[in-house]
Amino acid sequence: QQPYVTEQAREHLGLAEQQTIEWQSAAKTHRGNVREYNEDAYLAHPESGVWAVADGMGGHHAGDVASREVVAALAKVSFSDNLAGLQAACRSQLDAVNHALFEQGLQRQAQIIGSTVVAMVASGADAAMLWAGDSRGYRLRGNELTQVTRDHSRTNELIEQGILKPEAAEQHPEANVITRAVGVARQLPLDETSFTVATDDVYLLCSDGLTRYVPEPELHRCLSMPTCNAAAEELMRLALATDARDNISIVVMRAQPADDSTTVFNFDVAGDTTDTEDRTLLNLDDN
Repeated sequence: QQPYVTEQAREHLGLAEQQTIEWQSAAKTHRGNVREYNEDAYLAHPESGVWAVADGMGGHHAGDVASREVVAALAKVSFSDNLAGLQAACRSQLDAVNHALFEQGLQRQAQIIGSTVVAMVASGADAAMLWAGDSRGYRLRGNELTQVTRDHSRTNELIEQGILKPEAAEQHPEANVITRAVGVARQLPLDETSFTVATDDVYLLCSDGLTRYVPEPELHRCLSMPTCNAAAEELMRLALATDARDNISIVVMRAQPADDSTTVFNFDVAGDTTDTEDRTLLNLDDN
């Protein structure tokens, strides 16, 4: 539920109860240094207040199909002045694409055609994240970086049970096993959390191709940069400077007082990377 925040606390935090928020957005995706194909996709639609990253599973022509369908479904969500309405619309779209992908998998002799998803929706100063899988959402407020989402993965379950230390997760035999995703079961269990946005908050949505290789102190440093585009570019540079054995997708958003903005649709499928700031972006890049 939406946490109650007093008027005094709102004033102290810069929370914009009566103020229209304008969102700056920048996004990048890359196939990484090893993979032949990019099975990630992302959506950055500040005018609708919807952003998302999807990380496809099941190999090329399966994983890329799944991630594309996830972001295409979320792109149908239109702006609402009610956060609950936005959340309900996202759930409805994700339920529909989950059903479609699951049925496609059955038709292909039980082949998995799935995708993780992490989405953020915002209406004024009210926002929420919805997710399934190990793609993550972060918030930088002031000098504090917080992981908003909780990984749906086998290693995270072991960490929470005290069986596995976080620093040993990457070397665990089940490091790549996720416990929830769009398209892998008849019912889609989503996690959701709602919160209040403060002006100058910075949010990051990303696939695990970033967080496997770039540690949180570097995420913090990059998100502290003056523009979303600078943050996204530096995050991608850091990821590609490593082995980068997975696809990498990054969406960075900053909340600021409202001003006029430009909307541009980008369906570029020519290159390995795509980026934007202060625009609408639906990335369906399969390179």
